[in-house]
Amino acid sequence: MSVSMTQLPPLNDINILFVTDVHSWVFGHGYHEPLLNADYGDVLSFVTHLRRYCHDRSKELFFVMNGDFTDGTGLSSDPPVSLAPILSQMPFDAINIGNHELYDRNTIRYLLDRNTTSPNHFVAGWDGHYLTSNVLDSSTGEPLRDSGGDSQ
Repeated sequence: MSVSMTQLPPLNDINILFVTDVHSWVFGHGYHEPLLNADYGDVLSFVTHLRRYCHDRSKELFFVMNGDFTDGTGLSSDPPVSLAPILSQMPFDAINIGNHELYDRNTIRYLLDRNTTSPNHFVAGWDGHYLTSNVLDSSTGEPLRDSGGDSQ
């Protein structure tokens, strides 16, 4: 997939680029949508170039993962031990939790637990940029937060 910076819509002073409902399809959708196929390498390249383009024009770009990254391919095991390290390499400015991440307690524990083998301990690794506001742990009634105790 190739996109020229001349094909971009007009940019404002503040711009937000979202990815949403990827459902672990980080390697693209070539069989489903060949003309719209892009993997996370393509996305990373696009974001890198778009950030440079915005910076050179004194504009801001925020890159946001809008949740629902689990369920879909074999990478989205429960817990997502293969998927989380891939997502941890993306330059997201913020991530919010999606309903698919809440379906299984093992996934929630894995994402929140600082003591798992998860590289960078997924939620804590985002240093407060993983947003879980208004999401409560059904067993405790408390807001979701990493095991370090800092509210996310």
